[in-house]
Amino acid sequence: MNKRYIPENSKEIKRDDLTAVAYTYESLNGALYALAYSGRRNKPDFHYRFENEEKRSNAVAKYFQRIEANAQYKQEHKKRQKELQSEFLNKIKVGSIFSTCWGYDQTNIEWYQITQIKGCAVRLRQIAAKVENSETKPMKGMFIGEELKRIIRSTGIRIDNVVTAHLSDGKPKYYSSCGR
Repeated sequence: MNKRYIPENSKEIKRDDLTAVAYTYESLNGALYALAYSGRRNKPDFHYRFENEEKRSNAVAKYFQRIEANAQYKQEHKKRQKELQSEFLNKIKVGSIFSTCWGYDQTNIEWYQITQIKGCAVRLRQIAAKVENSETKPMKGMFIGEELKRIIRSTGIRIDNVVTAHLSDGKPKYYSSCGR
C-alpha cells in the first residue's frame, strides 16, 4: 500500500477539528511548495509551487476553509436526510402501499405493501396487481412475493440497486410492455 509523500524538513500545518493536513517546504534551490491531504487519502489534494510566502499561506488557508465548508455541508446534509426520513416514517403505517416504476422501452409497475415497521426498518411484500387496458392497480393483501426487510430512505424504500418504491395512493398507474 502506498504511503503519503511527506517532504523532508517540511512544516506540518493541521487543525484539530478537521481531518486534513498540509505540509509546507522549501526545495534545495529555494522554491516554495505546499501539499495537502484530506481524510485518509494517500494522494495529495494539491501539491503546488508558489512565488512567495504570502501566496502559499493564502492557498493553505483557503484549502482549510474549503475542507471546513465541505465538512459542514456534509453534516447539514446528513441532518436534513434524517429529518426527511423521520417525516416520511410518520406518513407510513402497516398496510401502506408502495409502487415502483422502472424499465427500458417499457414501463414496469410493481406494488408492495408494508407488513411491519420497526424503527426505520420495514418489512414489505410484493402484492398482485389488477391489469385493465394499460393500467395496473394494486390488490391490497394479495401477496405474491417473499417478505423483504428494507431501510426507509428520505423519500422511499430501496428495493434493489436500481429500483426504489415510493408511497402510493393506490390509484391505477399506466404501464406498458414490449410484448404488445
